[in-house]
Amino acid sequence: KAILKNKKYTDVDVNVDIMTINKSGKFDSGIYVQASGVSNFKDGITAWNVNLERGADQKTFYLKLHRFMGGTYAGCLKEASGLKLPMNKVHLRVVVKDGTLYAFVNNNSTPTFSHYIGTAAGGVGMRNYYSPNYFDNFTVIGSGNSFNYSRLDKLLQQAQDLVKKDLALSSKAALESAISNAQNLKEQNHTQYDIDDGEKMLEKAIDGAMEKRNYD
Repeated sequence: KAILKNKKYTDVDVNVDIMTINKSGKFDSGIYVQASGVSNFKDGITAWNVNLERGADQKTFYLKLHRFMGGTYAGCLKEASGLKLPMNKVHLRVVVKDGTLYAFVNNNSTPTFSHYIGTAAGGVGMRNYYSPNYFDNFTVIGSGNSFNYSRLDKLLQQAQDLVKKDLALSSKAALESAISNAQNLKEQNHTQYDIDDGEKMLEKAIDGAMEKRNYD
């Protein structure tokens, strides 16, 4: 399994192409949503898993909705069988909207199935279970509890108040640079690691400015 770090989604639209190395190869791969509690153990996750499955040399697919709870497999809650799809490449789309999950295959406008899963925020990712499959064109569009800005906001406000004071030119320049960086972090694509670095940059500029004011 592979889960995207540092972002949790409520409503989300996930797309991926799943392929196998040969037309008769096994399929056992899919998408995780509302993921949390991830570990390296086989079922070490709490999540919903929309999974595309086909035995080696079989001609039709299953699309299943599996539930994992606290590191334990809790069963299959939805299943569509006898799906006639391309043998070596299938497009899988999972949409969660207002708590309902919709599963689509090969760009069909009608979902293969839907199921209410609740409105909890969680991570998204991919799952492969001992199968010769690989993924391409993985995209995620969604909203939710994205990043933790609380400390960045507090430091940003402190820096903005401090930069208005009579400071040495070097201190003012460091604060202005850190403030600009922090503001960009809230407007552009980034990761939680970038936010953490932005907090450190603000702290360093604030501490430097305070030390020079105290020294003066």
